[in-house]
Amino acid sequence: MEITGKITYVGPVASGVSKAGKDWNKFNAVITEQEGEYPQSLCFEVFNDKISIALGEVCTIHFQVKANEYQGKYYTNITGWKKEGAQQMAVPVVPAPAAAAFEPPF
Repeated sequence: MEITGKITYVGPVASGVSKAGKDWNKFNAVITEQEGEYPQSLCFEVFNDKISIALGEVCTIHFQVKANEYQGKYYTNITGWKKEGAQQMAVPVVPAPAAAAFEPPF
């Protein structure tokens, strides 16, 4: 599954240590479609810096969607695993001031 849109939210990073003793980190992000009358948003997780995303960038995110059962209840996980076609937001360029002519003091 994949969605093309703009990254509208990047959450704080959570981290910990697994039962096997390996460090992990994750964060949530939201991508919002830019086309259509009713744009849809999707919240997804990124584990262990699998992809890097920035707030405001336009890209295509590929997802892995799976459901897990725990004590008779089902939970859905949406994980981003690949990013394509990132377009960075234009950063305004401010020209440097003109250098004053340097004259030695003697």
